[in-house]
Amino acid sequence: MDIRFLVTFIEVSHTRHFGKAAENLHLTPAAVSARIKQVEEYFNVSLFIRHRNNIHLTPAGEKLLPFAIQLAETIKQARIALAQENLAHLACAATPNAAKLIFSSALAQIKSKYNQLILRADIFNLELISRQLHEQSIDLAFSTETVKSSYIESVLLFRQPMYLYSACAAAVFDADTYIHIDWGNDISSRFFSAYPSAKNSVWKTNALDLAVCHLAQNNGSILLPEAYAKALMKEKDLIQIVPEAFDTLPCYLLVLKSNHHPLVTSLVAHFEAAFK
Repeated sequence: MDIRFLVTFIEVSHTRHFGKAAENLHLTPAAVSARIKQVEEYFNVSLFIRHRNNIHLTPAGEKLLPFAIQLAETIKQARIALAQENLAHLACAATPNAAKLIFSSALAQIKSKYNQLILRADIFNLELISRQLHEQSIDLAFSTETVKSSYIESVLLFRQPMYLYSACAAAVFDADTYIHIDWGNDISSRFFSAYPSAKNSVWKTNALDLAVCHLAQNNGSILLPEAYAKALMKEKDLIQIVPEAFDTLPCYLLVLKSNHHPLVTSLVAHFEAAFK
């Protein structure tokens, strides 16, 4: 029995709603249903009574709940104990765009502060980062978006102004040559409101490197954070084509609220101070 299935059962029993449980666990409702079905098949009982929008525990579910809570808490305490036993390891991650903006410098700061630390660094999408934080497979993460979970703290490190740039000095915004980078739903929504024709852009990507590479080939325009663009100007032709900043791009440090590992707590405080 995968302990995550029992955690899902506990969450559904608390929320009495598959959709809310899915949101809290950063899963799809279908995945939550599949996990509950696995638990029911394992114990050969029905755990919930489903009637329209109301979900109630069956007598079997009521009996299982305290055991599931106890087991989940035991596993959680075991993870904490093992983590405290081995202070020399840290696992962290970043979303693809956050990796380009901050990950390298953040990793350098971590290694400088703890030079004997064994560090694992991965690049994941936001959904996988949320899942791995919940499962304590990673200790902290960097992202340009927050996670919709009451169990994860999103610490705002900084905001960078964003401008429209082009490789051609004479360029103006044109939806036919505009390259849309997915900076997150909020920024995309505001950009499409300001530039409705951008919705018809023929080039959309979440890969910053691909967008920059294509920019040099088609003399189009692109929305970039200022610090990244200035660094890029040292090696590529890049011109700011609109004087006013369009938006600001946030960068967050994500940590599990229940993770009180001294190393993680120290690093959160370090990064908060570093970007003030």
